[in-house]
Amino acid sequence: MNKFILTIIAISISFYTIAQSEHFGIDMPIPSPKSKVTQTVGFTNVTIEYFRPSIRGRKIFGGLVPYNEIWRTGANEASKFTFSKDITLGGVKLVEGSYIIITTPNASKWQIHIHQFDEETYDYSELQPLATFNIVPKKLSEPIESFLIDLNNLRRASCTIDISWENTLISIPLEVDTEEVLMSKIMNYQNDKNDRMFEDYFSASAYLLERGIELEKALNFANKALEINTDAFWVLGVKANILAKLGNHDAAISIAEESIKGAHPEDDAAFAKSMQKLISSLKN
Repeated sequence: MNKFILTIIAISISFYTIAQSEHFGIDMPIPSPKSKVTQTVGFTNVTIEYFRPSIRGRKIFGGLVPYNEIWRTGANEASKFTFSKDITLGGVKLVEGSYIIITTPNASKWQIHIHQFDEETYDYSELQPLATFNIVPKKLSEPIESFLIDLNNLRRASCTIDISWENTLISIPLEVDTEEVLMSKIMNYQNDKNDRMFEDYFSASAYLLERGIELEKALNFANKALEINTDAFWVLGVKANILAKLGNHDAAISIAEESIKGAHPEDDAAFAKSMQKLISSLKN
């Protein structure tokens, strides 16, 4: 059966499903229900809209879904991915907007084809993609009955888009520009006397310390936080670490000792231990 006939059948089934739900009195469940996933990664909103077919006793890859042929990657319509900001997907830079991802499965590697979403387009298989890259599939120990796309391994500036079905998983790396946006916010932060001043100052100082950059500004943020809450021993801990990185060891030891006094002996034992470790390292 050629691709043209398969496409006609798929469109007919889709129209039949829509007709059932919109024009008849009885709503019928569809075999491959629609799903929508929304996830924030850093400052970027990622939305995935797709349909979820199930195995239902069939062989999927190398069977229902042939190897080395373009697959819509789901059922009914191709899966739609929307990004609220510019991102990098599988090493490919994409501007904010909506995209279609279709694939060419293979036992040893999958080709990922990225297309610009078009309201008027149903079948993308014959179109030239914006980009194509390869992903090595992983074998799952337990089968996934219903086709699944979700976002995992969430970090401040990255995650993976995981596509899994039957015993196969492909994991596509996604990166966002969190660091650049966050640094701009921090470096241009203005004191507007809002209720989050303390949290803002502390978060900014801790972030700059973590990255090991702009340490003088990090120290300034920590001091401003301590002006608001002098009992914040955890901010003293951040300040001690900043001073240590700046090479002011005597001041770092003094602040670290002060932070330990403010911590609860039992509830904050791990914090106190980390400060003792810092003090020991600076004295040696």
